[in-house]
Amino acid sequence: MGSASPRASGLLVRHRGRRPRRLGAAAVLRRVAHPFPRGLIFLALAGLGLFEAWAVPIPFVEAPRVPSVADRWLADAPQPGAVAVLPLHSGASWHRESLRLFGATAHWRPLVNGYAGTVPPEYWRRWPS
Repeated sequence: MGSASPRASGLLVRHRGRRPRRLGAAAVLRRVAHPFPRGLIFLALAGLGLFEAWAVPIPFVEAPRVPSVADRWLADAPQPGAVAVLPLHSGASWHRESLRLFGATAHWRPLVNGYAGTVPPEYWRRWPS
């Protein structure tokens, strides 16, 4: 495989030993002979590029700087065992599940609720809010 010239546009991809193919926007547009579909393809690619670069604000929630009183009490409690953190949160308050994970760093006990970053559907069917 030879080196790409500075004028080459697009990503070079080698497929099953064949010669490399170019997959950039310019390479795709060169394959279309008629100008009308070329314009539509260009608009579609430009729209995809804008969509990919679209920056939306991320809602942040103020996190506590220290664990809760209950988590600190669990850290000092002599009895071993797992902890179930209640209430279970759903819907728009799913971010509160991360707060219980933060609280668990104070006592390091196993959590009955689990440690996942996602909530399986069975979780809410078993524990309706």
